[in-house]
Amino acid sequence: MALKTENYTWECNSLKMYEYMISSVPPIVQITLKIKIEKWLDSRDIKIITEEIIFQAEDELAPAALKTKFAETLESMKTS
Repeated sequence: MALKTENYTWECNSLKMYEYMISSVPPIVQITLKIKIEKWLDSRDIKIITEEIIFQAEDELAPAALKTKFAETLESMKTS
């Protein structure tokens, strides 16, 4: 099952950042990335998602080819 955004509390721009990461990969990869992120959050018992959590997930889960693109764009979306 893919991540259900309503099951989490999203702070600042974290939801927009998450949605950006998902939309930046090909449709065939989107469901896999959602599942990986959900498992990553659940394994850490995270229910409140901050921008910092998004950066940690990006660092650990993003495909190597997209890390630079993600990092630059996510940094520009950061509120603090």
